[in-house]
Amino acid sequence: MKKILLYVALLFISLSNVNAQEGHFKAGTHLGFPVGKLSDNYSFNLGIDVAYLWKLNNITELGITTGFSNYFGKTVSASYWGYTFNSDIKDVQIIPLAATAKFNIANDFFIGTDLGYAFFLDGGDETGAFYFQPKVGLDFKKSELYLSYKGMSKNGNNIGSVNLGYAYNF
Repeated sequence: MKKILLYVALLFISLSNVNAQEGHFKAGTHLGFPVGKLSDNYSFNLGIDVAYLWKLNNITELGITTGFSNYFGKTVSASYWGYTFNSDIKDVQIIPLAATAKFNIANDFFIGTDLGYAFFLDGGDETGAFYFQPKVGLDFKKSELYLSYKGMSKNGNNIGSVNLGYAYNF
């Protein structure tokens, strides 16, 4: 985790020397559906995202991003000896802190990724995990619509969700 935060800090410091007029904020929201093991206990996630990107050239933008995601827990049922037991899974919240990159492949099409650390709120002993979010999307200049995979990895275990997001560029 310390290495990831160091890399994000170094990226932020190195990009702080770029002309401020070439940068912009963006803010948005996303809706996601857990996949794999995560889908056993969580029905969907909903969150907000903010980022600041610096335009390096006509194709590449680099920056820093954060946000908030809530994974909504399901009610899980189990039957033993003819009795059914229900258990409500507690919601899980994360706050990612990541470096972000966006590559404008065609006029209205981009690919990108976020790499960093996801902090688990109220995670007990689990404080967080490596965070990655590859994405593809449409750029409408003032806004973006994208499809992404939000993944978290720790000790060889991966969890994730497929997300649809919208961001407004300021």
